[in-house]
Amino acid sequence: DALGAAWGVWHSDNHDDVVLRFPPEAARLVPESRWHPSAQLTELPGGGVELRLRVASETEMRPWVMRWGPLVEVIEPRSLRDYVADAHARAAALYAKKA
Repeated sequence: DALGAAWGVWHSDNHDDVVLRFPPEAARLVPESRWHPSAQLTELPGGGVELRLRVASETEMRPWVMRWGPLVEVIEPRSLRDYVADAHARAAALYAKKA
């Protein structure tokens, strides 16, 4: 019961509402993934899907979200969106350098 909202093992009295959008090329993979009990999937026009869930902390989800690479857009919360955008910008900068 104490870990009911946890993505993994984090516990918090506050919760983060997370909204993720997946493009059509990822849409078939999303339903196959194991999701948090609060997960709600919605099909979007054009073939993508949106995932909404409430977790103890978005921080715990960061590595999982990053694994999707360009196949996910974080809509909410802003802190998770900013984290992912910064991580992708830093990675792009690495590849922009000539080897």
